[in-house]
Amino acid sequence: MKSLSAFVLILVLLLAGSGCRIAILDCLESDATCNSRKLLGYLLLALPRTNVPDTGQLICSDDSGNPIPCSSVTFPGQDAFYFSTPAPISLAVNPSGLTVSDGTTGLIWQRCPRNAANDCSGAATTDLHGNQETYCAGLTLDGLQWRLPTLRELIYIANYELSAPSFDTAIFPQTITGLDLWSSTTFHFNGTDKWAITTSNATYAQADPVGFSFAVQCVSGANKPTRWTVLGDFAGIAYDPTSVLMATRCTLNGSGVPDEASPGVCLSTGTAINWQTALQSCENLDYGGYSDWRLPSIKELATVKDYSYASPAFDPMVFPMSAVNRYWSSTTNTTNIAAAWAIDVSDSTNYTTGKTTLYFTRCVRGP
Repeated sequence: MKSLSAFVLILVLLLAGSGCRIAILDCLESDATCNSRKLLGYLLLALPRTNVPDTGQLICSDDSGNPIPCSSVTFPGQDAFYFSTPAPISLAVNPSGLTVSDGTTGLIWQRCPRNAANDCSGAATTDLHGNQETYCAGLTLDGLQWRLPTLRELIYIANYELSAPSFDTAIFPQTITGLDLWSSTTFHFNGTDKWAITTSNATYAQADPVGFSFAVQCVSGANKPTRWTVLGDFAGIAYDPTSVLMATRCTLNGSGVPDEASPGVCLSTGTAINWQTALQSCENLDYGGYSDWRLPSIKELATVKDYSYASPAFDPMVFPMSAVNRYWSSTTNTTNIAAAWAIDVSDSTNYTTGKTTLYFTRCVRGP
């Protein structure tokens, strides 16, 4: 016990002394729980992190499908306005030409989906989920250990400025339109189906792992799951030390603020609003001592939701009283700019829909 205490003390001192500090760790010294919360915060900061890559989106538009300046105050805070936020896309082909390093997440990707030659010379091999999982485990490209990617990891390498395919073919030349890529993520509703992402438009859906044959693009590196928690002096904000994002715990109401009796004590599932109102509400939100909130991109929204839950797909202890419905993202559909991306948290699927539709809203900030 003494050795553990000493380790914790050294860790805290090193982190504190290095200037590694975030505002959510601040608390009043007169609060008896201050030191314990700070200690927990520093320990969480020491856990593995992975930044959420930008979606790649470059164009802003209104709800009628007209391109507009991203500095617009009428439709503020769109995905393309926050270019390279939270972190830039950073994909680079490695010297072998067979793998790709992601400087944002720290992962290394098989450059082309599995094929007969394990290179980029032929069509992708489709197979059942279990066979693709075995293939990844036995892969030895660049002397690395490989595995099936999670659904969130696949979402992170999609480019939502592109379509047909929604993957950069300069980086992934055989990740072409019409492929479905298996993930390791289990569909929560039945505990047996697995999630797959389609390369055509980066939508994803569940499939029977012994009834469907899909392609696979293996990944190397540690899986870094999200760890959403309530931390610090303000109970209305959730924090994820993996992505270093914060999110409002309660869904916004018709006044554009979290619908709560007190911070984190939600009054209802919130109010459905259109995309323009969702953008404006998050941009104008001054909450918990922060005024730099934004509507999450589709990748950030996929980071807030939890694939181990359904109806709704948010951790109920962290995000209470979430609506069993669709939640807006700030990301426009690049093939129909009068529509935007949303996630249906009843089953975790993603959709694009007209921007005048009424959906629910949760804001994010950071890192």
